[in-house]
Formats: sequence, C-alpha cells, structure tokens
Amino acid sequence: MTKFSISAELESFLPSTTEDEKKALRLSLQAEGCLQPLTVWAEEQVLVDGHNRYRICVDEGIPFTVTERNFPGLEAVKEWMLLQQLCRRNLSDNHRRWCLGQLYERRKGEKGNKTGANQHTKSLEDSPQNGDKPKGRVVDQIAAETGTSKNTVERSATFTRTVESLAKVYGASFRDLCLNTNKFTDGSLKALLELHEKDADAAAGIATIASSMGRTEIGERIAAELDEWAATQVEDEPIAPPAPAVVAAAPKASPSLPAQLSAAPVVPSRPPVAPIDQPEQPARKPAPPSPPMITEIELVDGKKGFIQSRPGYRSTFNETNAMVDWAKWTWNPITGCHHGCEYCYARDIALSERMKSVYPTGFEPTFHPERLQAPANTTARNIYGQKDKNVFVCSMADLFGKWVPLEWIQQVMDAMIANPQWTYLCLTKFPQRLKEINDLYGGFPDHVWVGTSIDNQARVGLAERCFKEIDAKVKWLSCEPLIVPLRFEDLTGFNWVVIGGQSAQNGLPSFMPPLEWVGHVYDVAKRDGCKVFCKTENMPQMTREVAW
Repeated sequence: MTKFSISAELESFLPSTTEDEKKALRLSLQAEGCLQPLTVWAEEQVLVDGHNRYRICVDEGIPFTVTERNFPGLEAVKEWMLLQQLCRRNLSDNHRRWCLGQLYERRKGEKGNKTGANQHTKSLEDSPQNGDKPKGRVVDQIAAETGTSKNTVERSATFTRTVESLAKVYGASFRDLCLNTNKFTDGSLKALLELHEKDADAAAGIATIASSMGRTEIGERIAAELDEWAATQVEDEPIAPPAPAVVAAAPKASPSLPAQLSAAPVVPSRPPVAPIDQPEQPARKPAPPSPPMITEIELVDGKKGFIQSRPGYRSTFNETNAMVDWAKWTWNPITGCHHGCEYCYARDIALSERMKSVYPTGFEPTFHPERLQAPANTTARNIYGQKDKNVFVCSMADLFGKWVPLEWIQQVMDAMIANPQWTYLCLTKFPQRLKEINDLYGGFPDHVWVGTSIDNQARVGLAERCFKEIDAKVKWLSCEPLIVPLRFEDLTGFNWVVIGGQSAQNGLPSFMPPLEWVGHVYDVAKRDGCKVFCKTENMPQMTREVAW
C-alpha cells in the first residue's frame, strides 16, 4: 500500500464536518466498508482527500485503497479539493457557498499572475468534473464549471470574505458554526463584522454565545449593539481653536552708502550657535463640550419645540450601521417627532438614560442650526457606488411632519440644494406636506429622493394620490415595519419599494410578516414598474433591488 503523510494545513483547509455527519460516515463505513479510494498527492505523498474516512478506517480497522494524483503545487491541490467538495450531494448550502467563494477568491488572485494561472490550468486538465477552464472572466469560468449563476458566485464570494474575516478574530470554530448551521444571515454576519470594528467587546460577547442563541435573537442583539454605538456618535464636534497668528517683523530700512562708510568698522561675526532645544510643549487639549443653548418655541400643533444651538461646533454626517441597507450616512438637522409610533427606535434612543446629554430636549421636535453645514463639512471618502453617496435625512425625526415649522424645512432644503455631491433620502408619514414643499420648490432636485412610510391601511390611498403629483427622480415607498396586511391598488406614483419586518424595540418583540403579505406588495410593485428592496432581518427570503 502507498505510504503517505497527513498535512495539518490540508486537513484543516476545508471546514470541519459536524458530529452528526461523522457519526453517519462511521456507520456507513462499518456497514459497507470504504468503497471510495483515498486520494494522495503523488509528488509529495500527502493525503489530499478522505481525511475523515482515513481516521475512521484506522480506528475501526477497516481496509481502504489509495489512488495517486499529480499536482504541480499546493495551490492546485487546494483548488482541486474545493471542486471535489462542490461535487458532494450532501453539502450544506452555506458550505457550498463558502467553497464557491474560496474558488472565486483564489482564481481572482491568480488573474494577474500568468505563471500561477498556467500552473492551475495544467493541474485541472485531467479533472473529470472540470475539463479545460472556460476562457473569460473568473466569475463566468466558475459559473460554467459549477453549473451556477454569476450572481450566486459573486454573492458566495462576499459571504466567504465576511466569514473568513470573522474567523480570523474568533477562530475556526466560528467558521464551522457559520457553515454548519443557519445561526447567521448574510446581513447579521456583515453587521457583526461592522460591530467588531466599532465595539470589539460587544461583538466578541455575541460571537462567544452565538451557538446557544437563535437566528432571530442573534440578529436582534447585533442590531441593538449597533444602534447603541450609533446613538453615542454625536454629530457636532468642537472646532479646534486656531493657531496664534505669526506677525512678521517690519524690515529695517538699509542705511545709505555714505552712512555705511562712516560707520564703525565691521567686526567679524561670531560662529553661529546651535539653537537650544526647547522642551516639547504638550498638545493642547480640546476644550470640553460647552452646553447647548436651548430656546423653547411653540409649534404649529400647539406643542412645544426647541432650537438647540452649539456655537463653535463643526457638524458632519454620521456613518450608518449595517442594518441600514440603502444609505451610508445619516444627517439630523432636526430631531424629535410627534407621531407616537409604539415601535419607534428613534424615540427609544433619544429617551434612554445614556443619551440624555446628547438629546437634552428628549424626543421633542428640535432644530439644530449648526448641522446645516454637515453636507459641506463631510468629506466624500471611499465612494465606491451609489450607496456610499446616500444620506438618510432626519433618521431621528420626520422632516415633513405637520408640526415642523416651514422655515426649518426650507433651511434643510436649501442645504441639500447647495450640496449636490450627496444623494439625500427623505422619508415622511405626511405625503400631503411633502406635496406642499414640492409645489413650493417646483419639484425636487435629482439628488433629493423623497418617500413615504406606510404602516396601516389608512395611509395607503393618500400616499398613492399625493405621489402621482410629486416631481422627483426617485419616489419611494417604505413598508417597514410591515406589521399589518396592506392592500395597494396603484403604485405607479412610485419607482422604488422597500419592505421590512419589525425588530425588537421598546419592549415589543420582533415580527416577521407572513409571506403572503410581502407577496402582495411585491406583486403590485412589480406590476407597476417599481424596483423592490426586501430587508433580510425578520423577513421571508425575497429579492433586493436598489433604485440606482
């Protein structure tokens, strides 16, 4: 029999099988014997396929056979192992996606390496399930070889990158948890990675106990931690005091030539003396935040509102968390709301004990004049696509609420018009007020997208009528949270529909809308030419189309 060795690197290259799978394999080998030969890398005499079978056979004294295979190098071996895994019929969905993603990342990494590409082509020439690699883009090659779509390959690559990034932090056991269970959605994995970058301790706490939690509970815990982190990020930062101005000394007038001749003889100057090292001055600490100046006013609905000013502060956008799927930034020149929705996450944040200093007026409507400069102050960095330009306006308010003074809305509108480098997404429960602003400005600029949120049937008819008369490049409808069945007749006034479930907020449990509720909204939207974007958390598996 061929003598071979075990490579720890190759044995651990593929994720571990579950204990149930190992138990089933042991029973099969005991009953039928080892029918398939183990595969050994001929040049190195190293086992490359059949590690679990080998260990069980040795443990149970079951005979096995070996076949040798030629490979030009270690990377070719790993690629072959991935393709072998993809041929398994009992492979879990996540495990299959990981293999596809690994294959994509490896091929893509080799694209610029002509030698490596040639080596891999040679190593797979005699692969019975592969044949010659198709020419063209890497994603097209893998899709053709594995009988999958290009979208599946690309999504699998994204999934694999996220899992591997987390596995580097939490270890191989976390990778196994991701691949062998359905504990995580793609969205919750992405959100966990983001949470690790922002609050590593909170992320580690969730990852450590994830195996004992349910899929929904994990998503809710991550979302809650991200919301808590985001709530502590204040939009206003004190402006550093300017450095003292250096005034140049006025040059002395040069004496006239006769005066120079009559002057005392010139004495040679002394050699230059090295300057004395001055002790390094400690860096000036920024001044502690000054308390805001708050002015109480009466709003049009007879209730109180506030103007909260912080002179000397420089305001910028806040970066959103991963649970906001369609925008990278939030901007809150107005905060607070009088809707009183029981599921409101914004009120939960503003009224929490830890946020008292950030929201001294609680959740009462409040105008922040300094924040009007945020669009100009925020640097447009890492702009890779439309989402990176998208700004969710007034995520902590309703900009077009009936209680909001017109001058507040006009100042926000003017700031958006003056800064077209961003795309502003506005959302309101008062489409009739939005229609009034539309008429006042003669429509909305192309970089201002307007939408309405509907959470009950009573809002449907008004929204359908108003949006037919609103002029905007993108007009969108948000059915989030979809907590009751909604019946739409005509969505031709919109071109983008967002559907989502309810996260656990304010003591309310999470809620996943039934598929038939989602299906009705989806069917009417597609019939009327809208793109549909379905959230992933607390939602049936649906499509995710964007408006751009």
